[in-house]
Amino acid sequence: MALYRETYRPSARHPTPYAALCVWAMAADTEAEAARLFSSREMWRLGRDRGIYAALPSPEEAAAYEYSDAEKLRVERLRSRALYGTPAVVGQKLRALAETHGVEEIAILTTLHDPEARRRSYTLLAQEFGLKGDR
Repeated sequence: MALYRETYRPSARHPTPYAALCVWAMAADTEAEAARLFSSREMWRLGRDRGIYAALPSPEEAAAYEYSDAEKLRVERLRSRALYGTPAVVGQKLRALAETHGVEEIAILTTLHDPEARRRSYTLLAQEFGLKGDR
């Protein structure tokens, strides 16, 4: 972001820099539900790290998978850095991320096995940030 701001060339349409990030984030009504939904992303990420580009598994498939010790460590690292949880938790993490990087906007991508859970996540986050979010 510093390089972007230092090398920014103003134009009539955009006289000042406008920094934005896009991140994966997901909110659910409870921490337990967020962890259940995130489990499929954990399993998908492990496969992707091994060069397996498969569809996102369901949380049930992830729950049935037997993780190796090394995979368990990788999952713990993923969880520690991931933006998921209740709307308040995710909102706090997003606000901190925006402040740390000095961005004016964060776009959120939420890929989940369940399309209803994905829509619910977007609604919860919209409400957390004072947007309409009434779908």
